Amino acid sequence: MSRFFKIKPDFAMHVAQHKGLLLGVMIASLMISLGALFFRGVNYGIDFKGGLSIEAQIPDNTDYNDLRTKIKSAEVGDFSLQEFGNKNTVLIKVESLSDDQAGAKIVNKLKTTLGNDIIYRNIENVGPKVGDGLKHDSMLAVIFALLAILLYIWVRFDWQFGLCGVIALVHDCVALLGFFAIFHSFDFNMAAVVAILMTAGYSINDTVVIFDRINENIKTGKYTSRENLIDLSITETLSRTLLTSFTTILALICLCVFGGDVIFDYSFPMLIGISVGTFSSIFISAPLLLYTNFSIQEQK
Repeated sequence: MSRFFKIKPDFAMHVAQHKGLLLGVMIASLMISLGALFFRGVNYGIDFKGGLSIEAQIPDNTDYNDLRTKIKSAEVGDFSLQEFGNKNTVLIKVESLSDDQAGAKIVNKLKTTLGNDIIYRNIENVGPKVGDGLKHDSMLAVIFALLAILLYIWVRFDWQFGLCGVIALVHDCVALLGFFAIFHSFDFNMAAVVAILMTAGYSINDTVVIFDRINENIKTGKYTSRENLIDLSITETLSRTLLTSFTTILALICLCVFGGDVIFDYSFPMLIGISVGTFSSIFISAPLLLYTNFSIQEQK
């Protein structure tokens, strides 16, 4: 199948010639995303806002889609539903509540709507401090992931490669955060954090492939200038990058179309992240090297 995506040797990639334009696109994307984050912020989901947490036992033949529809009809506000422990136990989380009396009303609504077949094992109000702790831990997870990637590329190549790779990753993460800030219909929850980390991992994988090819071309000397080295390396790895991204994006599109509303909220941000990560791997990380005057002596 890869032969259908193979870029011919005489295909002229001129990414390096447009490095100024690409840098401008990156800066504009960062400014828009940071502006949206500053003026609008993200719509934090139940994981971060806190709220009512209900552990319930359900009958064996319960249909989750039907259960989710019933909870929605109870008009309890934002909620999430997930398996907890085993298939007969679910965890229902309801949006942040103002007081215990409001929580009691929510529970009564659920009991009335869902019927008597459900056994409520544990009901507790999760305060906003727990959400703040999750925000802090999630931020640390992203920061440590970026630092680990920086260290790996720094050791694997030279410091210029590590710097450019992390700049591209920061762009990807901020762009995805900007997506959540612009489109408030998507809650920023733990799934969003997973999407950010997946975007970083996927993006750096493509970036390392291009950096490896740059390293190989430096060793073979098959280039005429730094610009030609970047263009040649991107061209030679373009088939692999496009094919990998295409198959991943195709799977995510199927999940978005056929997976239902719940799966859509998980998969669509990942689709955006993978697309942004692919773009940055090709058009940002490698061209940024030209601004660092990186060494074209044989790499380690």
